[in-house]
Amino acid sequence: MVQFPTCFAYEGITQINFGSPESPLVMARKHKVGFFDLYAYDAATLNKYTLEPVEVKRFDDLTTCAKIANSIHAIHLGNIFGTFSKIIYFITCLIATGLPVTGTIIWINKLRKRKSKAKFQDLIR
Repeated sequence: MVQFPTCFAYEGITQINFGSPESPLVMARKHKVGFFDLYAYDAATLNKYTLEPVEVKRFDDLTTCAKIANSIHAIHLGNIFGTFSKIIYFITCLIATGLPVTGTIIWINKLRKRKSKAKFQDLIR
């Protein structure tokens, strides 16, 4: 059984990348269950033969700017609250897409009203 570093001591999903057969290193990543961002993970590079950690990178050790930069991808894709946020994103985009169309229709109708109003004024005089 592989004993991961202490940064992996929480409940979550672990991904292991064995790399090429020639490489003596194995990459292991783990992110918390229920956390919205799959890019907010702890990573450890292990020696394939001894299973000793060569390098450990913890998400908590990153600067605030780096944490935000890693989270932008999840915010952009709507992974924050799962399906609920994707539905909200869809409705918002649908409204934003319709605004130029409805604005153009309103503008054309105003132009038509001005022309008909001007013709009516000419008839009265």
